[in-house]
Amino acid sequence: MRNEDDIFKEVKNSPDFEPRMEFVQETKKNLVQKARKMKFQKNVKKLSIVSSSIAATAIFSVWLSFLGGKQVIFDTVGSLLNENEELEVVDHELELSANVKNAKSFLERRGYEVISYDGSSESYRLTKTNY
Repeated sequence: MRNEDDIFKEVKNSPDFEPRMEFVQETKKNLVQKARKMKFQKNVKKLSIVSSSIAATAIFSVWLSFLGGKQVIFDTVGSLLNENEELEVVDHELELSANVKNAKSFLERRGYEVISYDGSSESYRLTKTNY
C-alpha cells in the first residue's frame, strides 16, 4: 500500500501542476507593467513634494524680503508681548481699584469726602463733610 508521502510526490511531479508557458509570460509582463506604474507614481509624488516645498520656500522668501514680511512678524510678536504686559497692568488696576474703593468707603465713613485720588495715600485730596 502507498503511504501519504508517495501520493504527495506523485501529485507534485505530475505535468498538470506545471503552468503553461503563455501564462508565465503573461504574468511576468503584467508584473513588470505594475512595477513600472508604481515606480512612476512614486516619482510623481516625490517630484510634487519637492516642487511644492521649493515653491513655498520661494514665496516665503519673496514675502519676507520684498513685501514687508519682517515687519508683520515683528508687529505680531510685539503685539503678543504687549498684550501680556497689558494683561498684567489690567490685573494691577483691578487690584488697585478694589483697594481704592475700600479706602474711599473707609474715609467716607469717617466723615471725609474724597475729591481726587492719584494712586498713593499721599495724593488724597479730601474735604471734611459736616453730617
